[in-house]
Amino acid sequence: MEIALNLLSGKWRLKILYYLLKGESIHFNQLQRLLGDITTKVLTAQLRTLEEAGIVSRVVYDESPIRVKYSMTDTGKTLIPLMTELCNWGKTYKKSRL
Repeated sequence: MEIALNLLSGKWRLKILYYLLKGESIHFNQLQRLLGDITTKVLTAQLRTLEEAGIVSRVVYDESPIRVKYSMTDTGKTLIPLMTELCNWGKTYKKSRL
């Protein structure tokens, strides 16, 4: 439990995973736009942590300007049931509070 909480805790990680789980892969700038007010430095640090944990993979394209895309690893995709349940719980909770 502690490992999962440490890996998924913080303001941004679950949001990052949510957007990555919705598609094949996503460009860094696109992810930053989707997240809103996250700084480049913070997003880079969060993605690096998830990459080091084996949850996210990073591909750098040798172009000018350099493009970087992120996607979920097979290990990261095992979070799909958890994320689905969290989203379902959130919807149910929101309805019960109205």
